[in-house]
Amino acid sequence: MRSKCLFIFNKLTALIQWLLPMLFMFVGFFSTDIILRYYTSDIGFYDIRHLAPMLFTVCWCCFLILLVYSLPRKIGRIVYFIIAVVFTLYGCAQYIYYQLFQSFIWFNDLAMAGEGSDYLSFVLGLIDNRLLSILLTGLICMVFALIFFPKKKNTLFSLSVHSIIFGFVLIFYSTIPDMIGIQQTEARWDSWRDPRNVYDQFSNQAWMMQVSGFYEYINRDFYMTYIKTNSVDQADYDSINEYLDAKPEIESNDMTGVFKDKNVILVLMESIDDWLISDKYTPTIEYMMANGLNFTDHYAPIFSSGATFNSEFAANTGTYSPNGGNAAYSFSKNTFSQSLPNLFKNAGYSVKSFHYNVPEFYNRAIMHKNFGYDEYVSFTDLLGGDYTAASIDTIITQNEEIYSKLTEGEKFFDFIITYSAHLPYSTYADMCAYQVENEPELWDYDMNNETNCIYMQAKITDNFFKELLERLNEDGLLEDTVIIGYTDHYTYGYSDTEALQAYTEAAGSPLVDKVPFFVYNYGSEELAQEVTKANSTIDILPTVANLLGLDYGNTYVGYDIFDDRYRGYAYFKDYSWYDGHTYYKDGEVVFTDDSGLTNIDEMNRIVSDNIKFGEMIVTDDYFAYLKKHGNE
Repeated sequence: MRSKCLFIFNKLTALIQWLLPMLFMFVGFFSTDIILRYYTSDIGFYDIRHLAPMLFTVCWCCFLILLVYSLPRKIGRIVYFIIAVVFTLYGCAQYIYYQLFQSFIWFNDLAMAGEGSDYLSFVLGLIDNRLLSILLTGLICMVFALIFFPKKKNTLFSLSVHSIIFGFVLIFYSTIPDMIGIQQTEARWDSWRDPRNVYDQFSNQAWMMQVSGFYEYINRDFYMTYIKTNSVDQADYDSINEYLDAKPEIESNDMTGVFKDKNVILVLMESIDDWLISDKYTPTIEYMMANGLNFTDHYAPIFSSGATFNSEFAANTGTYSPNGGNAAYSFSKNTFSQSLPNLFKNAGYSVKSFHYNVPEFYNRAIMHKNFGYDEYVSFTDLLGGDYTAASIDTIITQNEEIYSKLTEGEKFFDFIITYSAHLPYSTYADMCAYQVENEPELWDYDMNNETNCIYMQAKITDNFFKELLERLNEDGLLEDTVIIGYTDHYTYGYSDTEALQAYTEAAGSPLVDKVPFFVYNYGSEELAQEVTKANSTIDILPTVANLLGLDYGNTYVGYDIFDDRYRGYAYFKDYSWYDGHTYYKDGEVVFTDDSGLTNIDEMNRIVSDNIKFGEMIVTDDYFAYLKKHGNE
């Protein structure tokens, strides 16, 4: 009897020793998901207490543990160590990304991972107790799981038993999507906010994380990125044609051709937020805004990853890049025959783009050529790899080779991307340190270092504009050149979010995405005006084309802002929108001026169609279709 009890005791002890590391594995995997979703629950789309994401995570925990326990001991330990470290660090990366962009990483974003290494010090500054709780919980559980990892296989659980358990878990896993909701079979304008549609379409990263949980998010992302094929048929192109045909025909207005045949320098102003505009730090920009066309209600929504390139894409193509990765790498083979540089090229202009970074960064050499630019001018390449000197915006006017390229041609259209106001904002960073040495009198001892640095770095960009006006005047080109400035995104690199919101509201809007956009031409001061109609980055192309009298078709999501038939609005990737009167988000009015001028249902339909067909125009390579069928 005693020997029998001892036998049972030994078996139970062996079973517990075998199950204990399994428990630590489960807690480690499960906690990464729960903690991440809890700390990002302010998304507010899908309650963290819903069963579906939890059950998805339970199933994936089971899948991973079964995988580890099915392998030989040494291999299983190594595989578990790799899996645990990768998922824990990826969870931390997702948390940091959410802090910056209120969204999550796609696999397509990993193409830019190396490009983010330049701002490691800024990223490290985002580490907080929440991030540490994700990291430490995962690593502590991993350590204990490895310590108690069974020294030999438990004979009760053979590979066949593992297979049976895996089969049952897989069957249960396949039923979970139905817990989210019934699969949509009919296309509805408001289907974008249906949780099941979010799961099926992976249409919004933030919502998807709430609906599916961390591990199913990764699984769906992998499927949508690497496995699912984008099948396009004639019906898709027909629906795009119907969408574009429904837009009003292009008509002339009072601003059509007012700058016809003038040279154009389009400047994407890196991080020059509206609250940075002042007579102390940006006097030249302030002057051009006051004496030109100043679009006082302009917004720069961030759709795909890579906020700057997102705005490059939008201004050059008249539509936002699809909300599914990075357009710099995903659409490098697309046809953009109706792009802004191609419109200028068709009108006899030389067209070039300019930036401090190497051609490989954001794949610009390929993408800018695809947009239609004849040459991408890299300041770093011209300066033999001197990144610091190349990143000072005034290099454009002070380097003769760069400036001569800028003004080449009988008529020229140039696209410049500035850099000096880019994060980080620290006296230890090159740009701020340079400007503190260059103009120390601008330092304000009543402001903290970060705030001082962002203003100081904005001053470098303003100095570029000042020198540009001076050089154009010296060369007799000033009156014949139109300077257009627009900002790529709000200053998301400014760490004090409460102060950022306060600065934004003081500058005239509660929406942080409101940024400067202006058009200036010396000698055309009689045209100066404040344009108060709400607009966004995709409206820049048709507006510029109208001002220059270019020949363009009705093939853009954006509108000419001076078209009286365009009501004016800005919309964002979460389907929220603002039309100058009402801000609508998550199914409710956040604020309104009570003018009664907003039809909410109609605006919801417009925004839904714009996002749907804007994505289709790009993902289905619509202009290649037009070119093939001779309909350009």
